[in-house]
Amino acid sequence: MNVTCPKCHNITPEDRRIGDKYFCDCGWRFQVMQPGYKPPAHKDKSSLLICLFAAMFLLTAVHLISWDKHFFKIIPVKASQLMGTASTDNLMKLANMCEERKKYDCVLETLSELYEKNPLQQIDALHKKGKLLVRMERFPEAIQAYNMYFKNNGENPEAHYQFAKALRMSNQIDLATQQYELALKAKPDILQVSVTRSFVDMLIENKKYEQAKRIINYYRDKATNTRYFLESELKIVNEALGLNRKTSSRAKKS
Repeated sequence: MNVTCPKCHNITPEDRRIGDKYFCDCGWRFQVMQPGYKPPAHKDKSSLLICLFAAMFLLTAVHLISWDKHFFKIIPVKASQLMGTASTDNLMKLANMCEERKKYDCVLETLSELYEKNPLQQIDALHKKGKLLVRMERFPEAIQAYNMYFKNNGENPEAHYQFAKALRMSNQIDLATQQYELALKAKPDILQVSVTRSFVDMLIENKKYEQAKRIINYYRDKATNTRYFLESELKIVNEALGLNRKTSSRAKKS
């Protein structure tokens, strides 16, 4: 069979063929497929299998890096979640694993699912969700979570503090004040340093100096070891109320 060279377009005779390749006088080498020729099917299948194995290896590597020591434990838990058969214990494990790996959107999603699965027994999931949202500075969402939490009779004292912080950062000062007070009243005999300091800072920022002074003095008078509690804050309050200047004037007269 004589064929035409694709480069010089001259006829290349059959005696210039070796196997399925033709060698033209111009030096060009080319291949001509016989009529009805089909490439071996096993080559396509091999390529497909190689691609599949490569994809599986890549996904496995990503999964391993993403979940580290939870690599094997996460698979059945996620599978049950996707099928809608995950128990509350499995969802709690998933939330903990997600938090440990700093996958916070996964934590929030799982806590929401945990609450929806059993609202009466999993009310604390809303508190955990709200606390995480405060930490992530997603304050409007945190307020929404805590509104639902207290609407459903949540009683964790820390929830008042976290709710107060979210309200404070959303500039809802009066509502924040109520929540700070509820947090302090929940443990009247314990000095809650973080709660009290945060509350006093908010009052000073909003120029509510008299109220801030009352709170500071209340805890400073409770015990000898709290005598200098919030000393710098008290100085700021006294300065704002003009009490430091009065004390200085009396000292000069005497």
